[in-house]
Amino acid sequence: MLDIPKLLSVAWRTARFAILGAVVLLGLSILTEWLTEPPDLEDVESSWRFLSSVLVNLIPAIIVSFFVFWLAGRFVKAMYKLDSIGQGISFLLSSRFGQWGFSPWMRLEKGMITKGEDSRVAHLGGPGHLVVYNDNAVILEHLGKLSRVAGSGFVKLEPFERIYDIVDLRPKRCVHTVEAMTKEGIAVTWDAEVQYQIGDPGQQPTKESPYPFSQKAVFQAATSRWVFIGRATDLDWEALIVRAEMEVALRSILARLRLVQLIGRSREAGQKTRKAIRQELEDELRRIAPGLGAKILSVELDNLQ
Repeated sequence: MLDIPKLLSVAWRTARFAILGAVVLLGLSILTEWLTEPPDLEDVESSWRFLSSVLVNLIPAIIVSFFVFWLAGRFVKAMYKLDSIGQGISFLLSSRFGQWGFSPWMRLEKGMITKGEDSRVAHLGGPGHLVVYNDNAVILEHLGKLSRVAGSGFVKLEPFERIYDIVDLRPKRCVHTVEAMTKEGIAVTWDAEVQYQIGDPGQQPTKESPYPFSQKAVFQAATSRWVFIGRATDLDWEALIVRAEMEVALRSILARLRLVQLIGRSREAGQKTRKAIRQELEDELRRIAPGLGAKILSVELDNLQ
């Protein structure tokens, strides 16, 4: 969409800088030529020769001005590992004068960047824009601090503001096989299925906002992370629910029970015990999940071995 007031504002800031620079360079050129060889204002030939000398004196200054931008763009490219010097120069111009249009931009959907992952915005941050679909929320950082949580729509990035994390708002389902020990030390495995989602303030889904969310919950989810030194994989909020909290809770429950209680002396007794275990596990996860910015939709247990 063409934003006329924005274009005029950027054009004015650019023209103001260019005019000021041109006036300074022209004044210095006139002063230099006047001190070197003052013209005879009554002589037309002398005046034209003076004017042509002034214009020739401007050529090195113009070349140096372009070289300064090229050198600065080269520095930004090397500093932030951009793809080209043009991206560095574009960042300098947009940071100083503003953006002429919508680019550069990135599209976020399904919890990931689906377009623009190689753009300057991905490496360096704003100025730029994000197109956030309604199944995502994005956490932004600025100068080393988490700045804000943004939902669906067009998000304008300030200079050096960049993506810290993208949170998928859609319901998730995961099945994880838990290895545990019964009270007498017998090894068992049990498939635990958990369905979960980012927490919300109780809002009802709408066509425009099918996945309502709480900004506090998104912030908690993005900052809930276990980092292991020396290991290739870390645990984010989803892995913490499934691979940490659920596994620890189920192991603790099974460690209090004997195998005969799990199997049951009758089919009905075994089913009753396993139903109670499932309910206890679900209650424990529902208690823990809000601290990770999530809510538990359901928990199921199957295939006890």
